[in-house]
Amino acid sequence: MEKQYGKKYYECVDFLFLETTTAGLFQIAGDSPIGLMLDSDGVPLLPGTSIAGAVQDYLKEKKNTNYPSFWGDSVSRYDNKVYFYDSPLRNDLSSGLENVIDIRKCHAHDKELGGAADKKMFERTFLKQGCRFHVIVKVFSLRTEKKQVEAFFQDMAKGIQKGWILFGGNKNAGAGQLRIERVKHAHFDMFDLSSLKSYYLFQPLEINDPSYVEYGFSQEGMNNQVISISLDGQIRDAILLKGEDKETDEEGHQIATSIKSNGQYIISGTTWKGVLRSYCEKICKTLEMGEEKRTDLLEVMFGTNNDGTKNGEKQQCGKVRVHDTVIEEPATKCYTRIKIDRFTGGTISGAKLTSNAITKGKVKIALEFLPIMEEVQRKQAIALLFLTVRDLGLSKIPLGSMASVGFGRIRGTQISISIPEKYRIDWDIKEQENIDLEVEDRKASLICSDKVRTYLEECIGLLAREDV
Repeated sequence: MEKQYGKKYYECVDFLFLETTTAGLFQIAGDSPIGLMLDSDGVPLLPGTSIAGAVQDYLKEKKNTNYPSFWGDSVSRYDNKVYFYDSPLRNDLSSGLENVIDIRKCHAHDKELGGAADKKMFERTFLKQGCRFHVIVKVFSLRTEKKQVEAFFQDMAKGIQKGWILFGGNKNAGAGQLRIERVKHAHFDMFDLSSLKSYYLFQPLEINDPSYVEYGFSQEGMNNQVISISLDGQIRDAILLKGEDKETDEEGHQIATSIKSNGQYIISGTTWKGVLRSYCEKICKTLEMGEEKRTDLLEVMFGTNNDGTKNGEKQQCGKVRVHDTVIEEPATKCYTRIKIDRFTGGTISGAKLTSNAITKGKVKIALEFLPIMEEVQRKQAIALLFLTVRDLGLSKIPLGSMASVGFGRIRGTQISISIPEKYRIDWDIKEQENIDLEVEDRKASLICSDKVRTYLEECIGLLAREDV
């Protein structure tokens, strides 16, 4: 196969076929009526351009290599060697899209008062967990580039499986992760007649094509790159994370209910993301961190806002990842309130408010972040996340609606921190350290080893320093 500019021949063509399912929510936004990207048949689509962009960004940032000889370059007159196929949804859609989409009602977070901001609700449409996509990539190469092609496939498959490569929108809120179920590979030598014939008969979109063979990728190093912090706790009084108001009381008034996914009450990843970012910013301002340093740190952690970045810089995805939290063993109770007339001090006729809040339940917030940043920023990020998770566990940060009447508090029992060996400095402890929260007479104490306490104090100290 002759190169576009007639200077070189490609000798080999390789295909990698990844049979995947969505590990959680998945959003590829488009201009269709439901807000998702659809193909000409109305089927949700993961476009090849989105796959290529996500893979290329990951390889450039995470692996410190972009396989430069693989990607096209108009300046140096290099032709592109890597091609990604569009991937339509593979689920049975005979009964429509209702079984695969999840329309979430979301609330903006009130940065000043905490909890959900009043009258700032919006909708987002996602694909549900378990949606199937086939990710297919084709690479042209020389025989001498066999090891590079192998390394490229390994890095790509490993990045997707671990969740380092995410697709679409709302990545920081836990969306966009694919789980690999099956991998196949096909190799063709263009200067071998038999292989060339097979190539022209090859159907790359069919996983059962005889040219495909099973392919394995190394799991080594997949679990030692991510810093994780989790909080175990339970709902203290009541919590209301508004979903769709489908229920009505005996008088026909709508009942505000909490959001559900797959029949289970959840605290959504978007809620966690809003709370984490808002409270981390509050801590920075309290410690009088300079605006430029604060903005840079928060954008590295949580990404840029939709309105772009300063100086026209490229938007970036944040390093902190959270997911939906399922509320285990929930119990609910209806609360009835009546609006007050601010002029007379009495009640407003007909202004009855009924909320079916969750009064009991176990929760666990688990967050991860990829520490691909400078050492000082990495320690500052650990400090901000730890302080935020700690205050969540001490019931200082409300979640959801009706925070002004005491809703939305969590009582934590234990914080777990896991820091890979490569990011520890003189910290001779086991890989995961548990920190117990004890609250007596409104005073909180953290039960942990001296080395952990010293390390966290060092990280927290960096937040207030002006010379870093």
